[in-house]
Amino acid sequence: MNLKHTPAGLVAGVLLVAAASASSQETETGWQEGKEAVEEEGIAYPGVDPEKNTGIAPLIDEAKKSKKTVVTWPGFQMVQGGSRVFVQMLEGTQASGVTAPTRTAKHPFKLDGPSLVYVFDKKVVLARNNLNPLITRSFNTPVDFVWVKRKKGLVYMVVKLRSPEEPVREELIQTEEGYHFFFVEFAAGDFLPEAPEAKVEGKKIVE
Repeated sequence: MNLKHTPAGLVAGVLLVAAASASSQETETGWQEGKEAVEEEGIAYPGVDPEKNTGIAPLIDEAKKSKKTVVTWPGFQMVQGGSRVFVQMLEGTQASGVTAPTRTAKHPFKLDGPSLVYVFDKKVVLARNNLNPLITRSFNTPVDFVWVKRKKGLVYMVVKLRSPEEPVREELIQTEEGYHFFFVEFAAGDFLPEAPEAKVEGKKIVE
């Protein structure tokens, strides 16, 4: 698969080998444009892999009819040399190109601790199947969870961190199939909390 690379912010490394992924557990699917919504029954799928070009986001055929650009899938992957968050976008039939979301300190969320918040173009809409957060704290990554959410007419991607870490890559690419992916990648490190030491009492081990 050939990828067209469009820099979007700091690019300090390219980590493109997928190893493990986490996906949303949302069962209700649909996409919404303005006041119109399409609702269907839950669809089971393994998730979208931007490198292997596998996995199809629910209602992708409906999203292809949207006049506005649609965020069709949020994802998380462990990659060679670190981890990454990504979103898949599909350009609208009346959109004049796809732009990368921008990092912003002005947002409507109350967040405790370190976090990164990205805001999409005001003409971008969100697929309703993406409303659940991705919980990533079981992986060795600085990312605690990711939440792509629509708020006050805008689409945001909230990346909650365990510790203050700066991404090594923020980049928008386009695949030859016409999908756009925005990546936020972090370097490898030791981010998992330490396990409590076991105490030996007699013949029992107490955690």
